[in-house]
Amino acid sequence: MLLAHFNKYDINFFKCYNYDALLKQSLLTVTG
Repeated sequence: MLLAHFNKYDINFFKCYNYDALLKQSLLTVTG
């Protein structure tokens, strides 16, 4: 039960993390 709960939020966390990383990378590309 705990693992299923963790996995559900883990996927959302990684989606947000990857989006944030891509956003920062694109900003670095534009500015640098």
